[in-house]
Amino acid sequence: FGWSGSFHENVSVYVPALEKAIPRATKEVVMDLWIFSKDALQRVVRASCKADFIRIGWSQLDLEEDLDFSGPLYSTTYISLSWCGYNSGWAEKPERLGRLVKAFSACSLKQSLATLDVYN
Repeated sequence: FGWSGSFHENVSVYVPALEKAIPRATKEVVMDLWIFSKDALQRVVRASCKADFIRIGWSQLDLEEDLDFSGPLYSTTYISLSWCGYNSGWAEKPERLGRLVKAFSACSLKQSLATLDVYN
């Protein structure tokens, strides 16, 4: 499943449809150039739990508050968030990336995730 949009568009309006489509993806979910609210990011990652590879690239992520990815049993081994830090201000506020890592390690992703790519 792959979907690239306009960086100026918020993915939130598409989340209900994505939650229905994404769970069928078992190899990879690719979503580039979107703006993710906290809720949208949590819901898209949870819906992607069966995918081996999740890539959310060149996107803006709302990481102002703690995240919760708990719920599903993940089979994801690789998550790429390339260039999200640049668009989400991780250099100025590194605690944003910390919230993301904390949320990944607090759910079943800690058992399956082998690689977290946060290349900026």
